[in-house]
Amino acid sequence: MTSEDDDEGGLIVIARRLFRSGARAVGFLPVRGAADHFGLMVDLAAKLALYAGAPVGCLRSWRAWKREAGGIGRTPVEDVPDVVVLEPTACTDLGMAARTAEQLCGQTPPSLGVTRLLVDLAGYARPGDLTSVVGPLDGVVLLVDARRNLRRTVTRMADAIPHPKYLGPILLG
Repeated sequence: MTSEDDDEGGLIVIARRLFRSGARAVGFLPVRGAADHFGLMVDLAAKLALYAGAPVGCLRSWRAWKREAGGIGRTPVEDVPDVVVLEPTACTDLGMAARTAEQLCGQTPPSLGVTRLLVDLAGYARPGDLTSVVGPLDGVVLLVDARRNLRRTVTRMADAIPHPKYLGPILLG
């Protein structure tokens, strides 16, 4: 079995757990760093769409929003059926971006044309100030670089997320 097969199997397991959780809007919060994990989110969304039987939306971190004006853009991901990228109008500051993301996450995913919404939370809050970020979400997953993160750091962040919303970590690397 190749490592790619291992990755695929791991994504299926994670997608099944997310589906069974019932969470419609799930945030992915990187521990110690704001690395781009969007490819992982798209791959996971593709697997989740298999369980949901309907499109899954992905929302990049606010710094990656490039739309010039006018509502929410919906772009299908090339070669990945049932995954769409939702893109709000570009924001110049964190406060505006947080309000926009909160409004999006507060909507029911079906009103956005998707059954589930996966949100990259990189850059929304400093560690220790997670309450405002996770408020509108149904669930939060920590993205943990197994080579860089200390257990106590992960535990501290997990403890800062309200218990019913914490869906667990994904170990990377």
